[in-house]
Amino acid sequence: MIGRVISGRYEIQAVVGTGGMAVVYRAWDKIEKRTVAIKVLRPEYEQDAEFVRRFSREAEAAAKMSHENIVNLLDVGKDNDMRYIVMEYVEGTNFKELTEQRGGRIPPEELFRLISPLFGALSAMHAPGLIHRDISPDNLMLERGSVRLLDFGCARESAAGGTETMTVALKKGYAPIEQYYGKGQGPWTDVYALSATIYYCLTGVIPPQSLGRTLEDELVPPRELGVDISPGVQNALLRGMAINPGRRWRSIDELRRGLYSPTEPEVGPDRLPELVARRGGRVQFEELMELMRPAFSQLERLHATGRLH
Repeated sequence: MIGRVISGRYEIQAVVGTGGMAVVYRAWDKIEKRTVAIKVLRPEYEQDAEFVRRFSREAEAAAKMSHENIVNLLDVGKDNDMRYIVMEYVEGTNFKELTEQRGGRIPPEELFRLISPLFGALSAMHAPGLIHRDISPDNLMLERGSVRLLDFGCARESAAGGTETMTVALKKGYAPIEQYYGKGQGPWTDVYALSATIYYCLTGVIPPQSLGRTLEDELVPPRELGVDISPGVQNALLRGMAINPGRRWRSIDELRRGLYSPTEPEVGPDRLPELVARRGGRVQFEELMELMRPAFSQLERLHATGRLH
């Protein structure tokens, strides 16, 4: 493929990525005089109706998006039996590489500053009913100080309520439980994946798989790993990674407010009676669960060693 000119316009220069159904190349656009990324469906799938449909759906999803922090679609075409999608070429450092460059952890202040524009980009994506479904550190690129969201290969439309079955696309550690079951997906699906990505960048630890967490939740709160964030920010992040979608932030905007304008816990679990008295004898369930989350995590790890409190 190297050196081939597609549709008389795109000269293939190098392979920059490979996936299950397509190969991504760096190419030179001879008309616009610019470097582009061109995603080509693998030849063995050209006659497979399902793969062709998925490839076309990716192009349709990308075409609906126009945001400075999302990689833009430039062209879609077919050269003989070769189907391709042309996107902006983003040259930079992905967040997995950036985490490694920072010694295994990105400082909280730097991370939250860098990813701030991403919330607006995802909100714009969710507005017409699209969900990304593949957010992870290697799909976020830092280009000249600006974050860009890559790869719409798993993007899908979500019907009202997000209850329809969708083809499962999994990235272990970042995929929420509803992706394992292929239904019940919506903006909250991207909330989990983005929260898991933030968790990795802060701690350098890939989160445990959501499916495994239903049996034994081994997710260690970031503060217990020495990450310098407030209890309120930690609670917001852990809520974004709630196993049960119903207990998760329902939108990216809610997650953003939780992380950037957190409500700090008024008291710790050891002062729970004081809080109950202050609330007139009763505490709301959601507030109680957020307050007790660190204690639950500590008890689970204690029990895992065969000890009791």
